Amino acid sequence: MNILSDKKFFIYPLLLFPPSLITGPFLPDLIISFLTIYFLIFLIINKNIKYLINDFSKIFCIFYIYIVLRSLFSDEILFTLKNTLFYFRFLVFALLLKYILSQNLNLRKIFINIFFLTLIIISVDAFFEQIRNSHWLFDKTSYAESHNNRISGLFDEEYILGGFILSFFPAVVIIYYFQKLRKKYELFFLILLIVFFCYVVIITGERASSIKLLIFVFLAIFFTSIIKSFKIKSIISIIILFSIVFTISFQPKLKDRLIYHSMDLFFQNDQFNRIDRNQPLINVFIDNYKKGNFKPLYFSKEHTDHAIISFKMFYDNKIFGHGVKMFRFKCAENKYYINDRACSTHSHGIVFTFLSELGIIGILFMITIYFYLIKHIIKPTKNKNIDKLILMSILVYLFPLLPSGYFFNNFFSIILYTLVGLFLACKKNYNHN
Repeated sequence: MNILSDKKFFIYPLLLFPPSLITGPFLPDLIISFLTIYFLIFLIINKNIKYLINDFSKIFCIFYIYIVLRSLFSDEILFTLKNTLFYFRFLVFALLLKYILSQNLNLRKIFINIFFLTLIIISVDAFFEQIRNSHWLFDKTSYAESHNNRISGLFDEEYILGGFILSFFPAVVIIYYFQKLRKKYELFFLILLIVFFCYVVIITGERASSIKLLIFVFLAIFFTSIIKSFKIKSIISIIILFSIVFTISFQPKLKDRLIYHSMDLFFQNDQFNRIDRNQPLINVFIDNYKKGNFKPLYFSKEHTDHAIISFKMFYDNKIFGHGVKMFRFKCAENKYYINDRACSTHSHGIVFTFLSELGIIGILFMITIYFYLIKHIIKPTKNKNIDKLILMSILVYLFPLLPSGYFFNNFFSIILYTLVGLFLACKKNYNHN
């Protein structure tokens, strides 16, 4: 038997994929590249290449052709083409997840269990890092000033732990739940784990992830049929909100990071003019209002500068933008330059990235994505909770009004298209509530 025509050879790389995500982008991207090539050969040998043709892949291919063509006309052709030419692998990977996980129930169960265990391990590790005030595996004293009361856990110097857990735990937990017998003690165990995951997201000190967590929770409460009564939904929402405020208020370092540090950024205070941490927040607002420090900012001075540069780039090339990954080059040019801190590798916002690098044509693709997500989330349905929760994870991950990672970054794309693959696989299989 030709091993290239056997589905069994997908299994081991696929099962290694969830834990490989902890190691950074190289290993999971290597696994995705291998699986993509293998899956394409598998479909060709089995004369099933039509499996790749669907509405999602058609829209993706149009977008793919556009970003490749835009790269060919950019100022740094090879540099941008390096990110766009092989971008199609993420489409193939998402469809591979759909193909394998929707057909092989045992493999799907093992895959989700491994994913679930991976999330538990990195969450427990983060919890102990908070208790110990240091990490048992990495010496973080070399970059103590940069972390500013943030927890990175097994991701070491990459402060993406909160966003990573938030991206995956809703989808993994809901699929895990529907795979089990759903006994009362299992449901109680899952609820405790959900609370624990939410707690870990908050203690990481990632401000954007904490806000996204709130958005996701309220979407899940009000736009699914998990809880029927609007009154109960409102009560639970209030309880969750007060629980988060309570958690932050009684942890000084967390309060300093999420509240006072955010206020310092908002009021543009430097390290020599910081807000008094012992001063009540109401007094902070009153004092700064009297001083006239209220200025319109997007998250912080640096984020605002990134946005300004992005709009300048957009106005300079409204239709097509300047090309993928061109922000890092253009921000240093005289007509866009603001200051050294404003010039970065990317604009730290999905909408700003698409405006500056892909123009109106690019932003139309994003509007299409947001329209699809919002439409299917708010659409009243009785038996689509699993679909909705995964779509909510994608929407929160791509939330346009908050800072984010770079859309065309490998690790960002890996997370995004893993969620898309899980959605496609579940959409085909789960029809019960």
